[in-house]
Amino acid sequence: MVGLITDLHRLKDYKVESLHLAISVADRYLASLAARGACCPNLTLLATISVLIAAKLEQPISPSFNRMINLLSEEQKKVVNKSELIRMERMVLRELEFSMHRAGPIPFLERFQRLLDLDQEKTDKAAKQVGFCARQFLKFTTMKSEYLDMRPSLIAAASLNLSINLSMTSAAEKVGLK
Repeated sequence: MVGLITDLHRLKDYKVESLHLAISVADRYLASLAARGACCPNLTLLATISVLIAAKLEQPISPSFNRMINLLSEEQKKVVNKSELIRMERMVLRELEFSMHRAGPIPFLERFQRLLDLDQEKTDKAAKQVGFCARQFLKFTTMKSEYLDMRPSLIAAASLNLSINLSMTSAAEKVGLK
């Protein structure tokens, strides 16, 4: 399911915040169902609506249900249609009590970059390399269930720290980590 969320996110070229929010919505919905002992929904349907919900909240232009469906494979289109997506959206919103936002790791990463003076990615090549690498680590964490119980601030700090330490630039020395 995370693979489909990632694929739809990539195809639509959405902000990275949308990816983290979509995964958060799907994870929290499934966790809530599991806690109640309820049946698991169709994961293709859940992945698609999670991306649409995240896009509604994070993207500057509202997403289209039909365009999102067109991005699915022929096999996936057999179980996903607009009316089913609307029904699933209603179920997800009710189950999560309309609580869509949860602080993801991106705002923490950006804050830590500012604190370490590594936020000038447009003008500082070393900061750009460190920031890019840290965001790649954050994407990796979305694929592994081991990170679900970790605080987003901790994940962001670890990603940035690892990125700085792996960096072969002066940025690592600049913050005293090399």
